[in-house]
Amino acid sequence: MIITLQFAKLTRDFEPETELSILKVWEFNSEKELIKKFLEDSKFFEEPFTFIPIGVNLVYDIIFIYERARLYGLVSKPLTDILHEKPFIDIKPILVIINNCEFRNYNKIIDSKMMVGLVGRTFQYSTPRKNIKRLKSILGKNIELL
Repeated sequence: MIITLQFAKLTRDFEPETELSILKVWEFNSEKELIKKFLEDSKFFEEPFTFIPIGVNLVYDIIFIYERARLYGLVSKPLTDILHEKPFIDIKPILVIINNCEFRNYNKIIDSKMMVGLVGRTFQYSTPRKNIKRLKSILGKNIELL
């Protein structure tokens, strides 16, 4: 289940153009409504270049959101088409290289596996308010990294 979707629009210089948007399932009637709102606003699966995610391990995130959207009948385009057409910037390979070409602990270079862009995960073992405060902190740290 998707609990939150977080994203912020960046300039070409990786400066925040908008505040961090956090769509929270408890502010909608259901997970379906949360995903529907995200897809309507971002045109994520419809128009490839309107929302270009930047992050770590983005194929997982894209597939996760796609499968949840498909479950609710919100997307009909085949996943293979989306993965072929959708541009995204995944910095995982760069982090692995910076980490002496080691996959183990490559994500320790940043504060979390989360990055600015599309994320379909949430933090465990903390309250929603702490999560939101942490997400905003991570946004700043990840912009510095970029």
